[in-house]
Amino acid sequence: MRRSLPIILALVLGVLLGGPSRAAEPFPVTVTDLMDRKVTIPSEPKRVILGTGRTIYALDMLFENDLFENIIAWRRDLIRNDDDTYQVYLKRFPSIANLPDVGLVNRGEFDVEYAINIRGDLLILDLDHYPLAHQSGLIETLSATGMETIFIDFKNDPLKNTQRSMALLGAVFNRPGPAAEYNAFYDKHLETLRRADATVRQRRTVFIERAAGINGLDQCCRTWGKSNLGLIAEAAGLENIGSKLLPGAGGTISMEKVLIENPNLYVFSAANWGRHRPDARNIPLGYTIEEEEAQRAFPPLLSRPGFSVLDATHNNQIYALFHQFYNAPFNIIAALYLAKWAYPEMYRDLDPAKEFAFLHDRFLTADFSGTFGLHYHPRETE
Repeated sequence: MRRSLPIILALVLGVLLGGPSRAAEPFPVTVTDLMDRKVTIPSEPKRVILGTGRTIYALDMLFENDLFENIIAWRRDLIRNDDDTYQVYLKRFPSIANLPDVGLVNRGEFDVEYAINIRGDLLILDLDHYPLAHQSGLIETLSATGMETIFIDFKNDPLKNTQRSMALLGAVFNRPGPAAEYNAFYDKHLETLRRADATVRQRRTVFIERAAGINGLDQCCRTWGKSNLGLIAEAAGLENIGSKLLPGAGGTISMEKVLIENPNLYVFSAANWGRHRPDARNIPLGYTIEEEEAQRAFPPLLSRPGFSVLDATHNNQIYALFHQFYNAPFNIIAALYLAKWAYPEMYRDLDPAKEFAFLHDRFLTADFSGTFGLHYHPRETE
């Protein structure tokens, strides 16, 4: 549970970081969003629509008991994709069970008329929603009714855009102090990774299988290119196989190509998807998952063709990483896990789970529990 620090600390951090994270200013405030659009927010938003429900990860850094007070609608992707976290929020904020679903902008599902009828004053969208939102005239249509739109990004270019997005949200909601404090936490760990990376003589390689087993055991191997967890892996001092083989942000690589690359580490991105996907055979990770349960889920995935001959399998370099790190401001925790796994001799004193627990204690409304990163130990499943 979040613990408050003296307000002077937040103000000092804001001054040190500069930009939108400075001390609070009166409204109206003009901000620059992640599409480099100048947007004027006339007053503190009170009727907010989330184009992606997982934006709540970021807002949780800024709010506490009033986290959902000003949210009037969202896309219900948090429920389907991160039910563990949703259940944590639901327990503390029961009213979110009734939050209406506005649909996904990128699929043309967003109900513009409904958004206008419920008198929203701010729509928050992900960066990759911009092309359709722009082409369809959504932004202008909403603005004409008094509803502004801002774009944030935690997944396309996390190292560049996470802190910018947090500073933007801090300015929009008149909460620059918490945003600045989190950005300082982020900076501290990023600098630790950079210092260590500068000493790496031979980068280890990693393949991150995206949402492994989410549709059963017949598929392999989706991954990220030079984006998202691919960039997070590079920040951790690793060479991401997906960045080498894929021209875009992500895609599927055949097991034959994975075998040719023969990565030093193989990482499954994982979450507790079973509640909404009965055919899933993934490794469950999240707030309600004990390590023993997650360990038992590795063998079916490793029984797929090709895994028995991977060096990573023989060298006991198989891991699971919480999938939702890919679309959250705490993506830095994923980098810490990857760095610890790849270079344990360089990070002897680093405990990523402890850092994530601290992040919960200081910034989030949820109490830390469960499992979010795991090294597979075959003997424990026998």
